[in-house]
Amino acid sequence: EDYIYSQSLESLFSAIESDAGVPYQKLLDMVPFSEDDRRHWVAFLIAQLLRTPSFILKSHQGLKQIIEREGIAYGTDAASLRRAHETLFTNHQVFDIFYRRICGHEWSLLSVDSDQGAFIRGDVPVVIHGSDELRTWKLMYPMTPSKCFISGPTSCEIPDVPIPRTQKLDTKQLCDVNELLAERCRHSAMGVTWKEQTEIVGKAMAKQTEHRLHNLPSIEEYWGRPC
Repeated sequence: EDYIYSQSLESLFSAIESDAGVPYQKLLDMVPFSEDDRRHWVAFLIAQLLRTPSFILKSHQGLKQIIEREGIAYGTDAASLRRAHETLFTNHQVFDIFYRRICGHEWSLLSVDSDQGAFIRGDVPVVIHGSDELRTWKLMYPMTPSKCFISGPTSCEIPDVPIPRTQKLDTKQLCDVNELLAERCRHSAMGVTWKEQTEIVGKAMAKQTEHRLHNLPSIEEYWGRPC
């Protein structure tokens, strides 16, 4: 969708993505992280999670309900809600919560052979699935068609020099991961077209679309348009 971010937030995204370049490559090359690498990588994942239209819409709805319920002297028009949401990207408490959650779980790098298919990347690229209560919480982020970063579900102490373990997936496991990624898509996903995987992804996206249409209002109500 258009007109989602302010120019200052766009500039912040550029800085976050620039800082993440080094840890991104280190992960793919299985090189140990420094503390700065770890912080830059977590900041990148947080930004990718919070910046999507789907998350912004849910955030706006939640903010609007809180403002009205608590009688807070703050506007609930699209521009006001947008400004409130953008404070999340510079909120140290938000970073701390995600940092402890992501770094407090074991990191892995899932991989597949090119003849098996590829990980899809949806318009919601960072996917969180499961729950703490069931000890199934995990965060997934496809980095390349053949590699996918995952934090969880196994908890661990925050390591001084994290090196993710590697896990080779078979075709069935790849389809299972892609189904989870597809269930979070809003409109689209990129990937290599293998017949079996395409059918699985298509069904998962259709299921999410049906759920969204029944549970979310028109997005224009929250986006607004520029003056």
